[in-house]
Amino acid sequence: MNEQSIQRKRGLPARPPIDRSPNPTGCWMWTGYKRRSAPDQPAEYGTFYFGPTAKCTLAHRAAYQLWVGPIPAGLTIDHLCRNTLCVNPAHLEAVTNAINIDRGNPIYRQLSAKTHCKRGHEFTQDNIWPRPNGHRECLTCMREIHRPRNVIASRMRLLQAKSVRAGGAL
Repeated sequence: MNEQSIQRKRGLPARPPIDRSPNPTGCWMWTGYKRRSAPDQPAEYGTFYFGPTAKCTLAHRAAYQLWVGPIPAGLTIDHLCRNTLCVNPAHLEAVTNAINIDRGNPIYRQLSAKTHCKRGHEFTQDNIWPRPNGHRECLTCMREIHRPRNVIASRMRLLQAKSVRAGGAL
């Protein structure tokens, strides 16, 4: 059975909109409809409708199922090339969602790579406060921000102490 007869049997179009022209990455680019998260955002994933119920299907998932096999329960398809419009089965792998997210560029990895705070102070062992949520806080910045509050509070305590000694109330 050739590829076209398999596609027709599964309800797929005879010529899916895929650009297989040679390129440096080896990606097969989906040229059909592309889903966007917002009108001003770049295209995220290729999609198409097929089957008797005209169900919307993600192109990379259909490509994996067509050329590799069924997607195991509990797994998602990861683009090894990081190109979400790629449908090359050699670039697709079934992995857990946690692995898929970790392979991307999660915000925690970007934050942990920072060597200086937003005001330019270096993150050293002596200059960071590890917060309970896992974030790092610059101690120099904290001291600078809270210094005026600490000065006012200490002056208020001093005035209260003098007032109590003098027998009056503040």
